[in-house]
Amino acid sequence: MLCFKNVDIYIEGEGVRRADLAFDGVTRGFAADGDAVALPSGALVVPAFIDEHIHGAAGADFTDGGGAAEVISAALPEEG
Repeated sequence: MLCFKNVDIYIEGEGVRRADLAFDGVTRGFAADGDAVALPSGALVVPAFIDEHIHGAAGADFTDGGGAAEVISAALPEEG
């Protein structure tokens, strides 16, 4: 597990605060239980931005019409 130690982190509902952040591809908590990753001075850790623009999933495309929206909607939670 990796961690950012003593960095400014944006936390929803709290704003920016100084903390340690443990992660292994996914945020695991506000603790420094891993190998430290150095960040440049003044860096701010923020949540990832996700592009929600899609045309389809699970072999269905919105332009197909019919039940495509239902197929896509059922498949997306599995994809994250």
